[in-house]
Amino acid sequence: MKRFILLLLMSVVFSVMFSCDDEDEKGGEEVYSFFYDAASEVLPAYGASGRAVWSLGSPIYELYGILENDDDLMVGYFNIYDTLENADSRFTEAVSAGSEIKSGDLSLDYEYSNVMGESVYDTYMRYNSDGYVSDTYVKKAESKISMLNITVIDTDGELNKSFVEGVYDESTGDVAIEIFMSNYVDETGNTGWESVRAYFEGNTNDHVFKLKVIRDGVGYDHNIVGSGISQGDGYFLLKLADNSLDINDSFFYTINADADVEELKILDDAGKSTAAEAGDTEEYASSLLTAFTTDDLPADQDAAESLDITIEPPAVD
Repeated sequence: MKRFILLLLMSVVFSVMFSCDDEDEKGGEEVYSFFYDAASEVLPAYGASGRAVWSLGSPIYELYGILENDDDLMVGYFNIYDTLENADSRFTEAVSAGSEIKSGDLSLDYEYSNVMGESVYDTYMRYNSDGYVSDTYVKKAESKISMLNITVIDTDGELNKSFVEGVYDESTGDVAIEIFMSNYVDETGNTGWESVRAYFEGNTNDHVFKLKVIRDGVGYDHNIVGSGISQGDGYFLLKLADNSLDINDSFFYTINADADVEELKILDDAGKSTAAEAGDTEEYASSLLTAFTTDDLPADQDAAESLDITIEPPAVD
């Protein structure tokens, strides 16, 4: 069961936006958090607590793994918070040492992204070392910050292809982030490429969010869409396909915005067959995003292995 594979690839995979107001010290280097902080205000977050009470494969366990936010425990390569937190250092490096794109603002036509089209970039940096290649594009224009990071890893024991893209507006609090990763898992009884695609949008001020995640795993799949309020008063609705890539094979759950892990533990794994039965009085069902499908992922293991997500680097000064 590869839901929470303890592969700490995130530190070399992603990049996140910087903020002069939110800074952490990591390894003595000043690292700027931007999208991680935005995600923490937009999405639900759960700290580590008694994970063993869940059976592996529980759909609520899947939710917990996606949204666990704990400094001391990394739960897997598809966790959104781990993804963004470990990306900060790559983005920071691009901000501090990247080169200006010669052509000025570069707008990328990137076929793998739903966010692209809103974003332009004026700074670029490539990191290339021992089978690890990372291309990072960034721009900060007034209150709007944009980022794209594409990473391909092909080293002894590690095969990984990923991108993270985000747009964040400090003045409005609006944020949209998309993540993709295909990772090769080589373990006895569970070997192959696993792919994850995640997208969320929302507002850091009112904590309204929409989320969708699809995972084509080795031995376990899921497809999730969600909408609602992640913090304070209110709730959010999830439509979750348990061990299926088809969102039509799904059940509904409502979760209080201030729910903790203990409340997640007592949720009925079976869910409800309709949003109304799950208690969706705000009718969030009508605002759910269109779910990812298998068309948004590599078709199979061979397709993941041959997938080319790179683009031609721009000319820089």
